[in-house]
Amino acid sequence: MGCGKVRIHGKWRHLTPEEETKLAMERVDWIPREKCLGCYQLINNSNKVMSDFDQAIEWLFRKEGGYSNDPSDYGGETMLGISKRYFPKQFTEIMALPDDQKMSYARDFYEVEFWCKFKCDLHDYPLNIIIFDCAVNTGKSFYVQNDFWYDVLFRRLKHHSQRVKDDPTQLKFLRGWLERVIGLYEEFVKG
Repeated sequence: MGCGKVRIHGKWRHLTPEEETKLAMERVDWIPREKCLGCYQLINNSNKVMSDFDQAIEWLFRKEGGYSNDPSDYGGETMLGISKRYFPKQFTEIMALPDDQKMSYARDFYEVEFWCKFKCDLHDYPLNIIIFDCAVNTGKSFYVQNDFWYDVLFRRLKHHSQRVKDDPTQLKFLRGWLERVIGLYEEFVKG
């Protein structure tokens, strides 16, 4: 089997002997994960228990899909949210890839540059996903020690409001930013 641990809503716990026996009888496969996401992820024949990172990246790809080149966007030219301005090497690499390889490249990029660098795996669900999305969207986590998820979301809203106040050309993005914050709450908190 695996290491005898599962991650449920962002928290690792050891399986009881009864759970291990039940999973063994159901022919559950343990898929090793490298990098910072934890040691194993559980998959069985009927459904997949998605890791928190998998949920975060699925959410992100719905928000950062495809190619964009809006001159008033601080990120500038982007592919799947990877900004040419902030990540020129990675942007060039992803643009050179065939379309069927871009999602995989972006997934690895976000895992290393945001999930791991912002230590999202050290936080409980849904705070880890909220920190991740804040970091990708704004370059900041807005997390302060012992924060709750709502503290991070409120700081993010304040950030967006201040950005529009400082630079009125950003007003056209405000609705999208607000909908993204509300969407995080509805999908990962309210569920």
